[in-house]
Amino acid sequence: MKPSQLTTIARQVVLNDIIDSENLADFVGTAVSYAAFTSLPPVKRDVTLPGVNLTAERLFFIGYCSKLSASRYVFNERYAPDPSRCIVPTMNVAEFSDAFGCAPGSRMNPSKKCAFWP
Repeated sequence: MKPSQLTTIARQVVLNDIIDSENLADFVGTAVSYAAFTSLPPVKRDVTLPGVNLTAERLFFIGYCSKLSASRYVFNERYAPDPSRCIVPTMNVAEFSDAFGCAPGSRMNPSKKCAFWP
């Protein structure tokens, strides 16, 4: 089995083809859902929470990752660990780095990103 190009943040692991296909689905899901979000009219897209100093873009990514909360993590051979399912796709999306002001070359804004999705 060939090692995956994807790694978890906490530790290096060899991911199998099933997990790689699920990682691909996470990448595509992130890109497609963000494209849908940005296609909303500003009156719907730019909604924020009263009393919470977060932009709509930041809220989008927080919402995306909240479904993968580490507190409910259970090992599953079909998927990468839940934290990685949030971190790996978002660190490869320039819009995430822009929304959170991640420094170029940092963990969440690496200089080499997975760029198979336009």
